Amino acid sequence: MVCIADVGLTCPDTPATAFTFPPDNLATFVFVYDNHVYGKISQMFDNNTLVSSDPSVDPNCQITYDNPNHLSIATCHSSTNGPWRGG
Repeated sequence: MVCIADVGLTCPDTPATAFTFPPDNLATFVFVYDNHVYGKISQMFDNNTLVSSDPSVDPNCQITYDNPNHLSIATCHSSTNGPWRGG
């Protein structure tokens, strides 16, 4: 899971603060997974809900693979800040 702390606070010592981003300017989150550690990521979850790959949906994630470096890269767009996890 990823924590995005409120202004002036740090993670994980503080409770998570929900943020809302404008629907016409979604936040972009990029997650890089080492395939040797996590396996190849094929889907993302936001608040334990499967995220669509459709870029017109909020939230959405596109997953790409850097095979030479054994990385899964999830680029996600959302009006909220999570929590996120790959699977």
